[in-house]
Amino acid sequence: MRAATARILDLAAAVAWRQALRRDGATLALTNGCFDVVHAGHVESLERARAEGEALVVLLNSDASVRALKGPDRPIYRQEHRAYMLASLRSVDAVVVFGSQSQSPFGSGDCSTARPDCAAEIAALEPDVYCKSEEYRQTQDPAERAALAACRAMVVWLRRVPGLSTTATVRRMGSVSDGRGYGLPPDPRSMGTAAGGAGCSPALAAAPVAGRSTAGEVRP
Repeated sequence: MRAATARILDLAAAVAWRQALRRDGATLALTNGCFDVVHAGHVESLERARAEGEALVVLLNSDASVRALKGPDRPIYRQEHRAYMLASLRSVDAVVVFGSQSQSPFGSGDCSTARPDCAAEIAALEPDVYCKSEEYRQTQDPAERAALAACRAMVVWLRRVPGLSTTATVRRMGSVSDGRGYGLPPDPRSMGTAAGGAGCSPALAAAPVAGRSTAGEVRP
């Protein structure tokens, strides 16, 4: 297995890697996000995304794009650290940092209202499968949706692991210093067999895939 740092690629290197996968007949799954404070829910989602292809690339929001999306107090960890943590996971084959704002042919071109998107990276990498948490199904970036449709990627919406989110984690981190004590997230082991049956990771729910389709349409 390559060292974690060797799996952190710029876009040109990632495209060359993707072309090699295609020559070998291997399918590529792709996901994207901020992954600011990596938690068990992220790890579970990445494992599920990796299972949809023979390789997984993660498009990681740059520090500037995280600030644009989340506010001036984020990210908690800078992009070099976030990329290294992701690249260290066994489910992740490559990490590419992105931070453009609708600079792809699929964007609106209106930089005054543009939000960071990875449409150009999707268009360059042409994944076979795109995986994302179901919470983004209704708010998917239009430029990213168009790029996925153009390369005919299959879209897989993944159910969230209950009780785990970066926002909640950041709140709990703040409560350590101010004494408010938000408490720990629920343990799936106490949530019944639907959340953690036999063979499941003790901290994770065995949530099924919510739906899958070609880009632009999601079957219930």
